[in-house]
Amino acid sequence: MRISLSVLVASLAISASATRAADTHQLIAEKCARCHGNDGLAGDPETPRLAGLNAAYLAKQIRAFVDGQRRHDDMAKVSATLSESETQAVAAWYATKKPSAAKTQGNQRNDAGRQVYEEGNGDLAVTPCITCHQPDGLGNARFPRLAGQPKAYLSRQMSEFKSGRRTTDPQMTTIAQHLSKQETQALADYLSGL
Repeated sequence: MRISLSVLVASLAISASATRAADTHQLIAEKCARCHGNDGLAGDPETPRLAGLNAAYLAKQIRAFVDGQRRHDDMAKVSATLSESETQAVAAWYATKKPSAAKTQGNQRNDAGRQVYEEGNGDLAVTPCITCHQPDGLGNARFPRLAGQPKAYLSRQMSEFKSGRRTTDPQMTTIAQHLSKQETQALADYLSGL
């Protein structure tokens, strides 16, 4: 009898896990995949690649669209429909996907971008990006993966920090306000190729 009960409990656990995975896949298909793809590798240069981003960071960003710290009409509408458990499921889903870099051609701006990323800009009190986003640009729970994000998306986010339209991180607002347009473009170019 014990073997049969153990088998039954294991079967129920596997079944529940498969149901949750199927539910999450359906949620992604209905609410996220049109823009971000099932695999989190958005093809639109204005859309972030979610694959491999930290789940805690992703969940925080979804909530930021709801509370107005980040502004994007479509994301605000979709995010507002997600329960907390759905938010966690979406974040966990994309965190497990394999990231892929947006390839960029090497050029002089990459060297300038690498310099800002690794050394900052002492003249303007810009902290090196590497301090928070890690040497490889992979980020962590608090700071996002920047490596491989589309250049246009990265440029837009820096502009939104600079203008105060995005308020999720006051330190990033200060940094963005001290970067020139050329530095921002060079940084986006460099990071998109990591």
